[in-house]
Amino acid sequence: MYVQQPSYYVRGEGGGCGPTSCVSVTIQVLNRPSLPGSISGPTFGLCNLTGVSYSILPVSGATSYQWTTSPGISITSGQGSSGITVSFGGDALPGYD
Repeated sequence: MYVQQPSYYVRGEGGGCGPTSCVSVTIQVLNRPSLPGSISGPTFGLCNLTGVSYSILPVSGATSYQWTTSPGISITSGQGSSGITVSFGGDALPGYD
């Protein structure tokens, strides 16, 4: 959903590149997506496990998602979507085991 579509006109000045011209540039300002809800997925007993899934409900207005993990935890699939699959190494930070 677009909030507004203002047009701006840009003209290059100087620089010895010949005559200047005016170019129209349209900027589309998008609505900010809603805040995501809680992440669902297991929180204990994960040391050395693979194929562990985490997800959030889809966020209205979001077109992609950015997941980050702590050291020792690898995202194996789903980056950019509302759900990921991860693998926990034996060196995952405390609090994840």
